[in-house]
Amino acid sequence: MVDLPAATSGAADQPVTGRQAQRRDSTQKAIRDNAISMFSEFGYHAVTLRKLADRIGIQAGSLYNHIENKQELLFEILYEIMSDLVKSYDEVVAPVNGPRPRLDAFIRNHIAFHTARKEEVFIGNMELRNLSPENRDRMVVLRDTYQNYLIEILREGQSAGVFDVRDARMLAFAILGMLNSVANWFNPAGRSSADDIADHYVELIHAMVAPRDDLA
Repeated sequence: MVDLPAATSGAADQPVTGRQAQRRDSTQKAIRDNAISMFSEFGYHAVTLRKLADRIGIQAGSLYNHIENKQELLFEILYEIMSDLVKSYDEVVAPVNGPRPRLDAFIRNHIAFHTARKEEVFIGNMELRNLSPENRDRMVVLRDTYQNYLIEILREGQSAGVFDVRDARMLAFAILGMLNSVANWFNPAGRSSADDIADHYVELIHAMVAPRDDLA
């Protein structure tokens, strides 16, 4: 797992009592949770720090005891969600042997993650363009790490003769586009559960990569 950046606020380095630490952690969680909700609902540019502070019920100036600025808040949210996705691959998918079962596990894990944390994923899909160039570059490195996992699965399957893949990189982008979009429309109260959707996508994507003779 890629570690999150260390806190940049000097206040966070000062010695605190147990009660102060508990209050600080509670405020930091409120900032993060409300920022995710507001970025998802209104978009990054429409959410000012004053609006965020009003939602939480604190003074706007108090936010700077916990965050450096709105840009860093967005970056930390996006970096955390991508780091957690990479970690979930390492824990759930990587141990699976064989390209076909590992592709199956990749699809199911991706959909489970994206439906469980759909607000954060939605922000990640929509707001990457609003990161500073430096922060975006750091995110792209992490994103490419995850994309390369899928590319490696597809290439392994091609080498083993169980997949028919003309361009593994291009196909990986197409598959990820399909999988990422689930977070945009999934409704927990809808007619299809996350498991139902995963079953359908496993069938669909395996049909995409199956050798032509298997489809005859």
